[in-house]
Amino acid sequence: MNKRHPGPWTCSKVTRVETLIGNPSVTTHHWAVCDDRGELVLRYDDEGTASLVAAAPELLAACEALERVLEGFQAGARDGYTMGTISTAMDAARAAIAKAKGGAA
Repeated sequence: MNKRHPGPWTCSKVTRVETLIGNPSVTTHHWAVCDDRGELVLRYDDEGTASLVAAAPELLAACEALERVLEGFQAGARDGYTMGTISTAMDAARAAIAKAKGGAA
């Protein structure tokens, strides 16, 4: 997505248990979005937002691929776009949309 945090990104649940002397344990949960090196990009309290953010690199790439295909059709350059090219762009878009909705990428 950017030079500091290249995609793809992943989303995972993090559980933290804190115990202070003389106090009961406190368990907290959050969702971590990490880059392909495992470095934390952002953290969220809800899974839906974290899933959407984690899908950002794939969503951008899919939109860019579909834009190239549609620009080719608009310009009348249909010869360079086979059904395989279009299917590949559509598959990438569908996978990114599923990931953004919290499904499998």
